[in-house]
Amino acid sequence: MNNTQVTKAVDEIGKHLSRLDVLLIGPGLGRNTLVSNIVPSVVQQAKKLDLPMVFDADGLAAVVTNIELVMNQRNVVLTPNFREFDRLLNAVNTSNQAIDNMSDLQKAEYLAQKLGNVTIVKKGAIDIITNGQSSPEEAVIFQVDIAGSLRRVGGQGDVLSGSIAAFIAFHQCHRRGDFGDSDTTQIKPSSLEKLDPFKVAALAGCIYTRMACKYAFETCKRSMATSNVIEQLNRTNSDFEELIHRCRINAL
Repeated sequence: MNNTQVTKAVDEIGKHLSRLDVLLIGPGLGRNTLVSNIVPSVVQQAKKLDLPMVFDADGLAAVVTNIELVMNQRNVVLTPNFREFDRLLNAVNTSNQAIDNMSDLQKAEYLAQKLGNVTIVKKGAIDIITNGQSSPEEAVIFQVDIAGSLRRVGGQGDVLSGSIAAFIAFHQCHRRGDFGDSDTTQIKPSSLEKLDPFKVAALAGCIYTRMACKYAFETCKRSMATSNVIEQLNRTNSDFEELIHRCRINAL
């Protein structure tokens, strides 16, 4: 690894950032030294553009080693599994605060607050979504517990983070009016519009991925692969107001 390689790679990636609606960092990224040196510089460029970001897998590993990358970035979504979640908790809990007795919801809220209200998607049997906000309008924690697949396959997390990124991009386009008044894909007026769009995007991504996994397993059983999940994504299309009733909403 040398600085010339890093600079060249960062400059090349930077040329394209202004064309993006969201940046997903993690799936297939790897953790070699060259990549580890490129990621922080790319993230800094994205932050200057106020570009929303989703971190998963190896992208979360980069965050663990450099928490400042996402600190106070309200347009950032982190999607850790339970091991990645514990590593993030250990990285932010520098005061050794007793957190063992906290519930999963409280731990997720604590992590979001320590990171400056980024959106956390704690993946598990029940997906927990929070940004740690305490105001009456924002103190909403989504718990997504609708049925998914009975089989876990490599790549499902990539589908989830990609789905969340897609819904963030839809929001960006909707906010700019790119869809036009006659486009039926626009989000219909509902109580969801009052909530943080990054939490809503995470909610939609979790529900869509779980439903797609369920349909893929029903079709393919134990031979299900991630490609089968992707094939079922379109089948999950539904109104957001209908989907919201498929999960529990709790406010601590």
